[in-house]
Parts: sequence; structure tokens; C-alpha cells
Amino acid sequence: ARGITTEAQEKEELLTEYKDSDELETLQELLEDFSVDAIRAFVECFGTGELVCFADSYQGEMTGAEFAQQLAEDCYGVDVPTFVEIDWQASWENLERKNYSEQDGFVFACNF
Repeated sequence: ARGITTEAQEKEELLTEYKDSDELETLQELLEDFSVDAIRAFVECFGTGELVCFADSYQGEMTGAEFAQQLAEDCYGVDVPTFVEIDWQASWENLERKNYSEQDGFVFACNF
């Protein structure tokens, strides 16, 4: 259709998928602030029926290693000199065992 963006089409497709769902209203609200890809990743990770928890769970679009670094810097004041190397992927794997998950480039907290 002319004038309709891919993003708008993706939103309409997702809404159509949920047209008969109890979560349709929640989905409509989420689509105002979050991408279709993030919502689809959440559903793939946790299944349907949990969309009400999406906003609490969503941590952002990044790799697990990037999330581990951001968490360490933001929450623990880690200021690592540039000559020090930290294995952020291994740190992510530790976090993943402690209630985080990554799906299609989106990170989610699992303890919602």
C-alpha cells in the first residue's frame, strides 16, 4: 500500500494476529513505545500470555555482553581503564544464569 511504512505494516500485522486475544489492549499500548521486533522477541522468549510484563522485563536492544558491561558500569560504578580487558561475554553468561535472557538482540529480565 502506498504511503504505509514497513513499521506501520508490521504493527498492523501484529495487531491482526492478536485481534481475538485478551492481550490486544496491552499490545496496542506497548506498540506506542516499543518496536514490533522487541515485542516479538519477548513473545518468542516467554510465550504468549505475558505481554502485561513486557515493560518490566525489557532491558533494551543490545548484545548480552553489552548489557553486562552497561549493568556493571551503571549499577556498580565500574570504571575500567582502557588497558584492562574484561570478558563481558562470560559476565553475560553469569547474568543469564541469574534471570536474564537475550532473544534476537533484545535483553529481558526473567524475574517479572
